Amino acid sequence: MGIPVDPPDVNKSDSDFDVVNGHIIFGFRGINGMGTGAAQAIIDERNANGEYKSFIDFLERVDGSTVNKKALEGLIKTGAFDSLGQNRPTLLQNLEGAMRYVAAKKEGEEAGQADLFGEAGEKSIEDFKFEEVADWEKMEKLNIEKEFIGCFLSGHPLDDYRDVIQKRSTCNSTTIERCAKQAAAEIAAKAGSKARGAKSSDTVYTAIGMIKDLKPYTTKKGTEMAWASLYDFTDKIEITFFPSVWEKAKPVIAEEKVVALRGKVDPPNERNEHPSFLVEEVIDIDNLKEMSINEIHIQLENKISSARDLEPIKNILFDATGIASIYFHIDTENGAYIVQANNQMKVPTNDEFITRLRDLPLVTDVWTA
Repeated sequence: MGIPVDPPDVNKSDSDFDVVNGHIIFGFRGINGMGTGAAQAIIDERNANGEYKSFIDFLERVDGSTVNKKALEGLIKTGAFDSLGQNRPTLLQNLEGAMRYVAAKKEGEEAGQADLFGEAGEKSIEDFKFEEVADWEKMEKLNIEKEFIGCFLSGHPLDDYRDVIQKRSTCNSTTIERCAKQAAAEIAAKAGSKARGAKSSDTVYTAIGMIKDLKPYTTKKGTEMAWASLYDFTDKIEITFFPSVWEKAKPVIAEEKVVALRGKVDPPNERNEHPSFLVEEVIDIDNLKEMSINEIHIQLENKISSARDLEPIKNILFDATGIASIYFHIDTENGAYIVQANNQMKVPTNDEFITRLRDLPLVTDVWTA
């Protein structure tokens, strides 16, 4: 796993990225609206007089002409003050009032006044009172982060679905090339046997992610279809809704919505340089957790010289009992081949068994469907 990257923090960040306690801390200069002078002023004051104790303490200690309102808004929106108590919308709501409060306090101190009201013996100035505002919804917070620093830092839109994605997604941005290779092999096999439906593959996959870049389109026949991108934790895949599917899917598909889709992979061809996911059905992502895994696919290296090389795999499979069928994948000079094991052989689908398969010699990948 990689090193975690944390949002900016006025008490931890440097001008650029830095590592603190095993975490990469986002640097001030990566925030839109933050200049080098403002970043250095925050760091110099912190080094000279210690950590900032509160938002008001921060405003009192930094030069307002160097760390101006635009810089402060960027710091707030990216979470640089999260560790000091107030949430981000509360700080934005009170920003101008807090700046006026600090300016008035400094004027009073410079004038040597005992207090703002001229009454000795009382507290020189009352503490600033924040007008509390409810925190943003998770997606709003993440989108603002991405706007100001180019990425999600305090979380990911798919975090709530991480478990179901790991267990039920069978096609994503890191595996779609492999899926396309399998689809091409199936199409070639069909064409060779002159089977019906030779232009499409048979394998159906599940893809889970967040819809972005949705583009509805009206065909020459007057029917509607759509294209979109489906983003996962790593990257995105391109998806297509043909008219018959889009008619049913349209009411439940929207920008930035997390969805589960079932469909087939269209390999690269003369029309498309990259593989795409052809949606056949939108699945209720909550119900997906209850759906069973029916297939386990094993990708083998092309280095098998004798049946003896497969003994470790055979031993595990013959000793196992379960409900899932086994499929072997191997790439050769003559193309990619998929072989289903004896239909009587059924294996379990738990994480422990799949991990054992992944650790075997000659096995390069294992996935479920």
